[in-house]
Amino acid sequence: MNVRNTVIAIALFAMAFSSNAAIEGVTTNSSTFNASLIVITNRPILDNANTNISVNTVGKAKVTNKQLLSLCAFWMGTNWPAGAHLAFDWQTYQVVVVDQSGTNVLMYCLDDFRTGDGTITTNVVVKTHRHGHGFVTVTNITYVTNFVDGRFIQVDWFHGVGASSENLNAANPGSDKVLALDGSYLHIHDNIANTHITCQGGNTQKFSQTWDANGNGLIWKDSEATKLNYYGGQSISGIVNSTVGGTLTSAGTGKGYNPKMF
Repeated sequence: MNVRNTVIAIALFAMAFSSNAAIEGVTTNSSTFNASLIVITNRPILDNANTNISVNTVGKAKVTNKQLLSLCAFWMGTNWPAGAHLAFDWQTYQVVVVDQSGTNVLMYCLDDFRTGDGTITTNVVVKTHRHGHGFVTVTNITYVTNFVDGRFIQVDWFHGVGASSENLNAANPGSDKVLALDGSYLHIHDNIANTHITCQGGNTQKFSQTWDANGNGLIWKDSEATKLNYYGGQSISGIVNSTVGGTLTSAGTGKGYNPKMF
């Protein structure tokens, strides 16, 4: 299978379904989410009948939100309505599919196919920023996923806590501004289709928030920018020894405090 067909196998461009997506939940604290992955696989070896030389080359293809949306639609057996797109939901700390409004959740990309057979707790604490207290760490992110029939997309912006700077006005009213250089993590898993992608890379977070004289949250703003290092040993629709790298970005703002960073 060449690299183009590999990507088509991931994205399932031409799949059509009879059912329409249902609203599973509502989010009021989300950010945009954009993925740009490069998939590299080996092309068939070209033999030369007249010599002992053979040529083994690689091919590249791009996987973006469009292909990931198609993949999620296939998992759900549905059609997304016009305007549906990927977002990052801070209330459940995961990638979601939302409708055009950006608030109605059509799919929780980490949770929807979990069955409770296995529990994965992040091995690095998730950061929160509380006004007046600087950095506080918690371990409240737990993933419950069945790895036998598991299908999910997992993004952890704070998989590895790194160096950071903070400009904090702890008074009421006050503000907090953070620049953090962390390590992030991407995992796309489809055991049925034999797709297993895991990547790590550096993440730059820019986060700010304000609160009023009573300590009530006013506005939060956040951006995440990850560069995923190229990493081999990936399996793409059964094509082993593949390499994947790329970028993940997210940006958003909301009222009150961010549910995971406040």
